[in-house]
Amino acid sequence: MIVLGFNTTLFAYTGSGILWPTYVTNPVCQKDWWWHLLYINNFEESAQECLGWCWSLAADMQFYIISPLFMVPLIRWPRLGYALILACIIGSCTVSFLLTYQYNLIDGFSRLEFHLHDPQTYINKFCEYFDVVYSKPYARINPYLVAILLAYYLHKKSFNTGTRRNNAVSLWCGWIATAICMWHCFFSLYKEEEILVVTAVYNGTKHLLFSFSLAWVIYLCLTGQSEFLNKCLSWKYFLPLSRLSYCAFLIHPIIMIRLHLEAQDMMDLSYTSMVCASFSSLYHIVLFYNL
Repeated sequence: MIVLGFNTTLFAYTGSGILWPTYVTNPVCQKDWWWHLLYINNFEESAQECLGWCWSLAADMQFYIISPLFMVPLIRWPRLGYALILACIIGSCTVSFLLTYQYNLIDGFSRLEFHLHDPQTYINKFCEYFDVVYSKPYARINPYLVAILLAYYLHKKSFNTGTRRNNAVSLWCGWIATAICMWHCFFSLYKEEEILVVTAVYNGTKHLLFSFSLAWVIYLCLTGQSEFLNKCLSWKYFLPLSRLSYCAFLIHPIIMIRLHLEAQDMMDLSYTSMVCASFSSLYHIVLFYNL
């Protein structure tokens, strides 16, 4: 709410420029701030959101509120709990598939480079995709459900580091499946040709497959079957970055917007300019965190 208040009232006084807004109080934030307070802003149209990037906070809160609906059956009636979670996973995949197919949605920004001749049309299509599928809890709940299943399984088996060992065949099969899932999530649609059915399948399965891949990595680390990876992910020098991550998530779009609005001239799009902009944003994030 502090970031919301700053973006609503004080942001307009932090700079000036040709593109700088003339309002004193952000009209969008002034009108719809309460959506964020109630954690329902991911149901609002992206053009009307004050902090559009905070849709994930709303989704996380919504999942947290309904989590007893899955956890209580898992503890009291495990078969019912497994069936309920499986039904929700299938339902989420199906809904994402059908909405993509019905509204002829895209898959995100993976094909932007093939639409640079008309980027505005592609951005408009992305906004529609964002409003219909991308930010909605019914399309985002699968990773949360996979996490619940993994946590329950580890708790039920009372695994400690090094107490569980899979055979080599199982480990290799798991890593191969993880690599395939990751490839599907990141590279399967990186081509110019667009097929609606393929895009619909991709939108319906990408979050589930990605969460399965992460669950496999977490499982191996917690059961002591990938010591090298566990040491890398537990490296103590990641701690400062982990403390910055939430602050960076909240304020980095504000910093990027400010740098853009305050520019006195057009910026050339190059690797050098992007690196400079990244370091500038990082500096402001660290500064805000210390303040």
